[in-house]
Amino acid sequence: MTGRNGNGGQRRARGPGGAGDFVGARGAGSRGCGGLMGAGGACLCLRCGHRRPHRKGVPCLQERCPECGAVLVREGSIHHQEVTSRRQTAADAKNEG
Repeated sequence: MTGRNGNGGQRRARGPGGAGDFVGARGAGSRGCGGLMGAGGACLCLRCGHRRPHRKGVPCLQERCPECGAVLVREGSIHHQEVTSRRQTAADAKNEG
């Protein structure tokens, strides 16, 4: 299905240099928050550590941990990396202090 401008429903967004890149309804690349990570991998609970295989077509962020009820994140996703980085920084600060 194409939009009125014939570019598949995308629009041109102005970048810092003024050049227009096609951007979909969800932002750059039209991939949403997690991007396209494929069907494999695992969903992780950052609260209790529960891990289960990722289900194809179901984003981990839309699922809850069966152990504690927290939202699951995709292993290796930007959300997982951010939390891991913050925890490492906090542990380093604790060890220095």
